[in-house]
Amino acid sequence: MPPVRRTQAERSEATRALLLGAALESMAELGYARTSTTEIAQRAGVSRGAQLHHFPSKNELVAAAAQHVFDARAEEFQATLGALPDGPERFSHAIDLLWGIFQGSALAAWHELITAARTDPELQPVVATLAQGLRDEINTIWADLFPRGIRGVGPEVNAAVPALLFAVLDGLALARSSGAVSAADDAEQVLALLKLLAAYFDSIPPLDGSTPDHSQGGQ
Repeated sequence: MPPVRRTQAERSEATRALLLGAALESMAELGYARTSTTEIAQRAGVSRGAQLHHFPSKNELVAAAAQHVFDARAEEFQATLGALPDGPERFSHAIDLLWGIFQGSALAAWHELITAARTDPELQPVVATLAQGLRDEINTIWADLFPRGIRGVGPEVNAAVPALLFAVLDGLALARSSGAVSAADDAEQVLALLKLLAAYFDSIPPLDGSTPDHSQGGQ
């Protein structure tokens, strides 16, 4: 049976995906400053002309790459957290799974974009919008997974739990990327402390006086 020929739209979308994937890879490996459109085209295995057809300027390519990084991170969070097991160790498992994401190439590329956006007036609003979107996406996923939050704290504190967790993981990931010898040990100890604190507060009776339900890990 002869192979099915792809349409022009399918070929175009495939080329675009290759370019965006190459941009993410290049930023993660080389950093934003050393990532050029030529480098991206070479990594993607497409001609310079094809790259210019899809993204006439570096700014357009970087803006699309920023969106691609956002989509990659959001998909990682959805897929990873969506596979969480039920039970009293659910929050602990969530921390371990998230820490794995925070060591991936998508995060490295994201950090490069955030750093570059600080002094780039064209990139800054793009990254700011995506950062807000990522925050909203994370909060939505977290609320679906942990609708009752941690039992021993009130709703205002529970609303800040994902922000606190991601701030800590982000900081640990940056420390590891610095190459500091102590970074790995520090990360292990901090993650253990997060789990311990979560378990402690979750063991406190609910503030509304209801009976704790451990069947969903307190959820």
